[in-house]
Amino acid sequence: MGWWSTNIMGGDTPLDFQSKVYEELGKSQFPNGFDGDEYEPTPEDFNSNPNLYDKLFTEEFRRNWGKDSYNIAKQVFAYMLMKAGGKMTDEVRAETTQACDDDEWANDDLERAAHIRNLKSHIQNYDHSPVTNLEQDYGVFGAIQQGESPQLDLEVMKVNMEKELQELKNEELMYYETANIQINAPRSLIQLSTGTKINLLEKYLNLPISSFPLVKEMS
Repeated sequence: MGWWSTNIMGGDTPLDFQSKVYEELGKSQFPNGFDGDEYEPTPEDFNSNPNLYDKLFTEEFRRNWGKDSYNIAKQVFAYMLMKAGGKMTDEVRAETTQACDDDEWANDDLERAAHIRNLKSHIQNYDHSPVTNLEQDYGVFGAIQQGESPQLDLEVMKVNMEKELQELKNEELMYYETANIQINAPRSLIQLSTGTKINLLEKYLNLPISSFPLVKEMS
């Protein structure tokens, strides 16, 4: 588990929260399966859910995720909202701007700081039109598709992704029967989030897409 890049969407925590937003919106992230395109939220997805921000950012959520992850989640919310072109309230603008100011990683990493400054600038100037030039849109997976990074960087990311995939497949829960959210919600959410990441990594590494539960190989 970890980060592949300093981009806003370049790690496990933002991908976990992204899945949570899709769930709250009642949308499947990959409606046509992992071999198909990712669902792109629309303005209406956000505008028809005016209380979405409050539903997501509860005190319980903050306690469970911790301060740093809570700030990252707010950054991701702003990213998804602006990319879709949904309405941004003054409260959301203020809180997501503060989440950028409170990004501790940016204090120690110039590259991360550049991404945070870029996101903050978009938040402050957002006029409710879809943002198409968010630098972070590419992330680690998109960088490979878009060819935005030097080959050496892509090779390093590929190695990191292969390592991440192996770690995810070592998660014991992924070999258990898939849980029903009404019966065992915590296990179900963990399996959903981990399974999504496994399939995403497999997709961009051009590997066969796994189905779940995973089956352990015979030694």
